[in-house]
Amino acid sequence: MLEIGSGILGDRYTLKRRVLTYHEGGPVVWEATDTIENPLLVKTWAYSGDQPDDLYRAQWDLELFNLFRISSSPGAEMRLVVLRDAGIDRNAKCLAMVLASPGLVPLDALLIERALTSWLRELANPSTRVTVWRSLRNLALGLTQLHEQHMLHRDISTRAVFLDPLLGPESMRLGGFELTVRVGSFRETDVGARYVLAPEFYANSLATHTFESDWYQFGVLVATVLVGSGTTLEAPPPARHAETLRRVQADVKLQELERDLLLL
Repeated sequence: MLEIGSGILGDRYTLKRRVLTYHEGGPVVWEATDTIENPLLVKTWAYSGDQPDDLYRAQWDLELFNLFRISSSPGAEMRLVVLRDAGIDRNAKCLAMVLASPGLVPLDALLIERALTSWLRELANPSTRVTVWRSLRNLALGLTQLHEQHMLHRDISTRAVFLDPLLGPESMRLGGFELTVRVGSFRETDVGARYVLAPEFYANSLATHTFESDWYQFGVLVATVLVGSGTTLEAPPPARHAETLRRVQADVKLQELERDLLLL
């Protein structure tokens, strides 16, 4: 059983803090350090028995393959969470991936208590707003890198963006590649994909995920940073969509150019 202080992959990495738990039986994301105390993200998939079952291993292999492709693209580390190491730890009974990013905190965690983060409190300040937009543009360029490799992210959300609260929005990097595929169709049972759904999925659970669906999710992420979400994850997707539109249309702090861009 992995816990804080556990060493994995030959004790090259030590788990320091649990960052995210995706779902039962799914991966857990940890803050960790290497042997010289460099901070890293470690994603682990625990298994029972002597070996991970074939399906479980195939899913891990697919994500690992995608991360190899993503991490090897030019300038990936400037926009994306990238792969540093991976392996099967048979002593700890887990599959593991080691990821690098300037910050290890999900954006979601900062948005829950916006008042505690200076740049989120000061979005009305023009210089702060410019910095935030430049950082969001950097994430958009990261998504473009995925699309140029014919890869769909499929789960762009505030929990898929990692940053350092002290370094600010410039440290934001796009991660959360659990559902990333080169080709494929969305299924309602895909864990995590229900976090943000494009409207075309509301009446058709077998609708094909597209590049446009990724950009819809990115637009919701931007709107959540600028005007908040106003709903919980338990709310049905149509209600979250309607509330996002309402907030974008009603927020008096948005410039008209910003509003027009978000409503595209």
